[in-house]
Amino acid sequence: MHSLRLPLPWELGSINLYLVPLQSGWMLVDCGLDTPESLSAFEDQLPRLGIDWREIAIILLTHTHPDHMGLAPKLLERTGAQLYLHGDEFANLERWLVRPSDDDAFQLAGTPPELGAKVHLAMADVEKNFVRLRPDVLLTGGELVGPARVIHTPGHAPGHVCLELDGSLISGDHLLETITSTIPWNGFPCAG
Repeated sequence: MHSLRLPLPWELGSINLYLVPLQSGWMLVDCGLDTPESLSAFEDQLPRLGIDWREIAIILLTHTHPDHMGLAPKLLERTGAQLYLHGDEFANLERWLVRPSDDDAFQLAGTPPELGAKVHLAMADVEKNFVRLRPDVLLTGGELVGPARVIHTPGHAPGHVCLELDGSLISGDHLLETITSTIPWNGFPCAG
């Protein structure tokens, strides 16, 4: 297994992606944020590992927050990989893409309109990473994908999954080293 680190413009500073060997090719776990810096970091690291784009056969997203799914369309196009995603996460992403304005939720929470406007402005760059995805395989939890067992771990996102392989855990955002994972208050994805 290989890990790749891609930059993030937020407090964490970076996100870890994983390349898991399959019998034929590789599985990429998560994709990073859709920024030029993240794509460049991915493009720099992949050849150093001796892996060609087309060797990535599966892209599995732990969840559909921007820092985990943003580059998915570009990486799917370059690799020709199949996309794996938990069914609850796919449904949540679809709901997010057609969601009503947050204004009602902000009003119910007593958020002043000027603060709500600032939140919308701050989230504009993040929200461009929420794009429609068409998974090839919808997961439910318990499946074996290559050498990894899928564990459904809702909370941070409804369809969040972790992967257990060879006594290790790829935890997505279920467990984080230096901060506490956020739980969305309105049923929609968090920024990270």
